[in-house]
Amino acid sequence: MLLPGTRLGSYEITAALGAGGMGEVYRARDSKLGREVAIKALPDAFAQDPERVARFEREAKLLASLNHSHIAQIYGLEEAASAKYLGTGREEPFGSEGLGYLYPRISLDGKRVALSLVNAQERDIYVYEVDRQVATRLTFGSAAEDNPQWSADGGAVMFRSDSEGGGIFRVAASGVGDVERLTTRAGSPFAVSPDGVLVFGETDPATRDDLYMLAATAAPSPTPLLQTPFDEEHAAISPDGRWLAYTTDEAGWEDIYVRPFPNVNDGKHRISTGGGREPLWGPRGGELFFRSSGSVMAVRIDTEPEFRASAPVVLFEDGYLGGGGVQYDIAPDGQRFLMIKLATAGDAARSPQIVVVQNWHSELQRLVPARR
Repeated sequence: MLLPGTRLGSYEITAALGAGGMGEVYRARDSKLGREVAIKALPDAFAQDPERVARFEREAKLLASLNHSHIAQIYGLEEAASAKYLGTGREEPFGSEGLGYLYPRISLDGKRVALSLVNAQERDIYVYEVDRQVATRLTFGSAAEDNPQWSADGGAVMFRSDSEGGGIFRVAASGVGDVERLTTRAGSPFAVSPDGVLVFGETDPATRDDLYMLAATAAPSPTPLLQTPFDEEHAAISPDGRWLAYTTDEAGWEDIYVRPFPNVNDGKHRISTGGGREPLWGPRGGELFFRSSGSVMAVRIDTEPEFRASAPVVLFEDGYLGGGGVQYDIAPDGQRFLMIKLATAGDAARSPQIVVVQNWHSELQRLVPARR
């Protein structure tokens, strides 16, 4: 039996969870990566039995090859003295307990998260510093503010507000200085290109939900980008600034399409095959993610010598908050998603929480291998 404080490589035991015929299970802390894991240890008596050791290793390899919400992810198979043990991953909470989060957007350096913090009295924009675990409030007052987007240089945050008839506003990410109005009609910011062009949505009585551009100039004026008889929303710009993914209902249901950007009339590619919304580019531009029918979907994208997209595959089951906008994001390292998790029925008093979903990238490589 391992006692709290026992170290197994980078893992420190914090509590015993249980024991079974093939081993003992403990809660532990991964000191290298700063996360909580579960440790399954093979006792000394079994560690001397080659057959049991081989069976233990087969179990670890089998679990490492699987990806499912009800199957533990394997982070490592290690040996300390004569004991074998494996570390399995967990869904990790993010931010402070008891606060309601919406619309998380991760900065390009991965050090900050802009989000809307919601409670019974307010809905305001905050910037959360990941390392320091502190949040700075950027907006005040009775207006509802949400849908934050980072500026290209990370120095400002743009957001939707219903203040003064509604519109899109901008404020310094430090919280210093005045809030600046960017548009005069109600709308939502969706994406910012590497050269600072804002793509946002507005509603027109004749053309429904449309996409517009706002250049990063001293006196910007909105320019229509996509105006059709159908809804276009949830725009996402590829990391190289050359492609625009968006949601449209032109087929009678919501689907994901990609067009060249900013020359959107030079091409059009349907990505989803069974409906989809909330597209999100991978940080390297070779993957596109979206949500569909209770799953987060993944598509491999190639743009040279011509645009090609793989068939969508299920990356992981999506039991997280969606709708009303893009309610998730992916870290710049390409290894973690931020998702909004609702309180369970037995925990109804708690607000929506942000959680980190990790180690999905190896599953993507297996499901949708890169073309050669």
